[in-house]
Amino acid sequence: MDGLQVTEYLLKEIRERKQSLSEKLTYGGVQDWDQYKQLVGEVSGLTYVENESTDLLKRWEKAQ
Repeated sequence: MDGLQVTEYLLKEIRERKQSLSEKLTYGGVQDWDQYKQLVGEVSGLTYVENESTDLLKRWEKAQ
């Protein structure tokens, strides 16, 4: 697996996890305020990594 494949795989996993967390937040799967804060923090972190990975892919495509 090369770097491009790894990045695409990670983006797929990140997006699936974000979707799962968003559904949990949206449809009332949160037990309490502490869990809510933890889930929102995880979504925020995943969004950051997703954006950085997407930017990396764009720079890689431009370099080709």
